[in-house]
Amino acid sequence: MEFYNGQKLDGVFYPAPNDIYFTVGGKVEKITVVMESGQMAGVPWFAIWENGKIKTKCNGAFVSHVVILEED
Repeated sequence: MEFYNGQKLDGVFYPAPNDIYFTVGGKVEKITVVMESGQMAGVPWFAIWENGKIKTKCNGAFVSHVVILEED
């Protein structure tokens, strides 16, 4: 599976030792993929949305795993 711009996720997780995670619910309205230019190709970043705005962006190279939001 490849990430694509605008793809919706349900969770983004960083590995130990920090064990930081973002999941949809509470303050987090949605998580979307934002493809940005890298040195040789597009790099997925994960935008964490709160109050209708991007609050945080996570570089896909540093997360341990993501949960894909299943769309109907």
